[in-house]
Amino acid sequence: MRQIKWIDGGKYNLEDSKRFIEFMQMKHPFCEEVNNKEYMDDVRLTYVELYGVDEKAIDISSEETFVKSFEALGMAEIIN
Repeated sequence: MRQIKWIDGGKYNLEDSKRFIEFMQMKHPFCEEVNNKEYMDDVRLTYVELYGVDEKAIDISSEETFVKSFEALGMAEIIN
């Protein structure tokens, strides 16, 4: 199974990007419902506002492109 070394330094199993994003939401203490689109938009906004990442660099059109965006930025690594 593939793994992802995410921006928080943790390594997680990566069955697919959709499940990974759902997991990241569920582990958050204030998560009341899983909403991948909203989560991806919020994470992108955080990185734009706090870290100066270009908004266009984080693609939220799908879960797969979202994860690949962080890999392209060097903030995540997919380990096969």
